[in-house]
Amino acid sequence: MSAPPLIFDRRLLRARLDRAAPAYAGADFLKARAAEDAVIRLEAILREFPVAVDLGARKGAFWNALKRSDAAARVGLLIETDLSGAMLAGRSGPRLVADEEQLPFGLGG
Repeated sequence: MSAPPLIFDRRLLRARLDRAAPAYAGADFLKARAAEDAVIRLEAILREFPVAVDLGARKGAFWNALKRSDAAARVGLLIETDLSGAMLAGRSGPRLVADEEQLPFGLGG
C-alpha cells in the first residue's frame, strides 16, 4: 500500500511563515478582525475557561483583542501556538511551536 499523498507541505508553510514574520504586522488586519469577532462571541459565554489554546496565534491578535475585554477574566491560561517560531518571537506568556495537524495536547476528560 502506498503512502497517502502529500496535500499540504508543512515544511514549506513553516518556511513561508518564518519569512513573512518580520513584516506580518502590516498585513494582519484580517487576523485582527477575526480575533475581535471571536472575542465578541466569547463575551456572551459566561463559563470559565481555565486553559485555552490559540492555534495559529501568529503575532497575538486574539490575546490583544481578549485583554481589552471583560471576557479576559474568564480565561485562565492562554497558550499561544504557531507553526512558525518566528511568528511567536518576542511574545510574552506561554508559547509553543506546534503543528496544528499534530498537536501535543491531550483531551481533558
